[in-house]
Amino acid sequence: MSDDLNVFCEELDSCTGLRISIALLRNVENSKDVKAKVMSGSLQCAVIKASLIVDPCQVVVAANRAAIGLSTGTMVTRSVYTELLFNLSISKNISQSLIKFGVHEDDQDILVATFDKQDASSIDSVLSEIVGRLVPLSELRNICDRKLVCKSYKVGDLEAKTTTLLDSVVSRIATSEFVSH
Repeated sequence: MSDDLNVFCEELDSCTGLRISIALLRNVENSKDVKAKVMSGSLQCAVIKASLIVDPCQVVVAANRAAIGLSTGTMVTRSVYTELLFNLSISKNISQSLIKFGVHEDDQDILVATFDKQDASSIDSVLSEIVGRLVPLSELRNICDRKLVCKSYKVGDLEAKTTTLLDSVVSRIATSEFVSH
């Protein structure tokens, strides 16, 4: 099901030996089933609310933090996939983070992310479980709710005028461990 042009892959920190694969799906018809499979552990991936993602870089930064946590045994959550969702958020509350960034039963636009060893990929098997249209990640610009992102990451009007939204979001993700936003 995957099209190499529509799946973004990025190597994470070399100490982890992992890479992240990210795909964007639209018009998803079975979000409820996908969420249930992810929660039961039968589908190994993170399913992310696409309207809160400005750019794949945002997911890569959070994924890198999750992968490092996995490799050093310092994860806050129980799985690398929930750790990714937790790291997307600036909240220290795990439940709030998972609710905000995780897929909801009626979401039709979702991002799927898988962690794999450098020489493997599991995203195809995950994508085969989702009834939806695989689209280029460039469509995020049409899906992203910039007002909701600004609210979620506490980006004020002045900051929004002086820097890119992606820079604001990534800096908050990168520093959320040290700074209370």
